[in-house]
Amino acid sequence: GMVEVVNALQKWTYDIASLKLLGKLRYHVSLTQSLQALAKRVDLGKLMDFQRVLDQARRHARHPLNPDLQLESLMIQYCQMFTVKT
Repeated sequence: GMVEVVNALQKWTYDIASLKLLGKLRYHVSLTQSLQALAKRVDLGKLMDFQRVLDQARRHARHPLNPDLQLESLMIQYCQMFTVKT
C-alpha cells in the first residue's frame, strides 16, 4: 500500500541525500552506481523539499483517498528534483 511506497521513497531519497552530502549509503548499498549518478544530478533544495512532502504523505498514507493519485503526485515531484544535462 501507500505506507510501503512512501517508506521506500523515504529510504531512497535518504540515500541520495546521504551520498550528496556525506558520500555514504545506508539502505541501498547494492545500487551505489545508480544512486551516485542521481546524487550528481539532484537539486539539493528540491530534494529537501521532497523529503518534507514524503513526511506529510506518510501521515496521510492510510487515508482512503485514491492512492493512484497520491502516487502520481509523489512521482511527479520526485522527477522534478533532477536537473537535465544537455
